[in-house]
Amino acid sequence: MEQQQVAGQRAKPIGEHDLEHRALRLQLFLVRQLVLRLYAAQHGDQAPRLVREHLASMSEAVHEEGLHPAEHAMLLDESAEALADVDEHLELVMAGAL
Repeated sequence: MEQQQVAGQRAKPIGEHDLEHRALRLQLFLVRQLVLRLYAAQHGDQAPRLVREHLASMSEAVHEEGLHPAEHAMLLDESAEALADVDEHLELVMAGAL
């Protein structure tokens, strides 16, 4: 019975929302790739330091007042995840892997 449920879940067609989400993720990846390559080309070995400094100043903006505590916690989590993704991506760009 459990296998039938798993098989049924795998057989779901991709919805319009899924396609839009995938398109947005691809667009974000491409923009991130372009920006990080530009930083690497213009600043060389200093690119990681500069990107991290700029990201740090942006992460300070996350500490906005007036948000519900749950919204603030979610924003902090999402921001930390996004910053970690950019940092990892930058390392790959600097290593010539992307």
